[in-house]
Amino acid sequence: FVQSAVWPARAAVLASDGTQLSSPSVIAQSGSIALLTGIVGAATAAQAKALGVPYQAGDPIGQGGIEQAYQAQLAGRPSLTIQLQGPGKRVDATAARFAATPGKPVQTSLDMRDQMAASAAVSSASTSKPIDMVAIQPSTGKVLAVVERPGGFDRALAGIFPPGSTFKVVTASALAEKGMRPSSTVQCPSQVTIGGRTFHNDANEHLGTTSLQTAFAVSCNSTFAMLAYQRLGGAALASMAARFGFNANPNLGIPATLGKFTTPHQPVDVAADAFGQGTDLVNPLSQASVAAAIEDGTWRSPVLVTSPQPRQVTSHKISPVILGTLRPMMRAVVTSGTAAGVGFPAGVYGKTGTAQYGTGTHSHGWFIGYRGDVAFAVLVEGGGYGANSAGPVANAFLRKI
Repeated sequence: FVQSAVWPARAAVLASDGTQLSSPSVIAQSGSIALLTGIVGAATAAQAKALGVPYQAGDPIGQGGIEQAYQAQLAGRPSLTIQLQGPGKRVDATAARFAATPGKPVQTSLDMRDQMAASAAVSSASTSKPIDMVAIQPSTGKVLAVVERPGGFDRALAGIFPPGSTFKVVTASALAEKGMRPSSTVQCPSQVTIGGRTFHNDANEHLGTTSLQTAFAVSCNSTFAMLAYQRLGGAALASMAARFGFNANPNLGIPATLGKFTTPHQPVDVAADAFGQGTDLVNPLSQASVAAAIEDGTWRSPVLVTSPQPRQVTSHKISPVILGTLRPMMRAVVTSGTAAGVGFPAGVYGKTGTAQYGTGTHSHGWFIGYRGDVAFAVLVEGGGYGANSAGPVANAFLRKI
């Protein structure tokens, strides 16, 4: 008995409008899309064995991304012919035939307009540093765009980086629950020593007595280090981080991670975590979901595969008190704060971040924010000041959509 298999045409991975994401035209304009979709290649003997019957070495299978995660659905089942062979491979009879089962497409939430706008913004950026970007629809949690330059490991969805001052969105939300408002009086010295460690502002900037909104808009590290130590503590900070999806396990259909937050117990660690220079770690996916929560009023776990849609993580309502505090402060970042010089269009809310890493001599540049029903996070690895590196990429994206 000899079995031969013929695989049907493989089903496609689709954008929300039905565009085939693996088409040459899409890949030409947005090459990093393959980090999400994966590719199709010939199975090795080991891969065929792992997949089981009826796979054989050389059969087309998904390698990475959605193509691999949804291999069975996309590939379907081959037609099978079982023949009786005699000496010299002479076919004596056909014992049985089994019809093929066609594969079924996998649909994603990607919006081609947003995906192409993000791709153009990243590819035209003046910096030569690596750039990772994610856009999310706040009202649904759907991932609208994912772009990276260069490709390789999917850093936008699965990387881990210090958040820098973008984490002040979480810290300020915890402070709002403790009764602080944008107009609350705070201190912004050039530096402050907590638990034996000195925290300082960029260029040792100091404002003296000011408002919480101004301290947030100009990203005063000393203010948030002090307030977290004096008014919050590690448990309150950890609780708020959890509300914004930290330590949750997203279910995008492919490997992804959200923010990681370990509860700090020493005053020095509380202070460092408060402005994103402790042990807290994030990526553009997690930070876009944080910005989306402030826009919509609900934190939603990001959604990528919409058909068949995986089971989702529970959503969290964000308190109106938090929203009433954070929205004007994030607007002030763009109108009068660290991002005022970027030249954003009307209606943008955001937060810059400059996150030191390694020995502290290099920094990642962040800009997270939202405009209408689009939230986004841009990371320029090793880019330095967030407003100078990530801000222009976000601006170019918003102007293209």
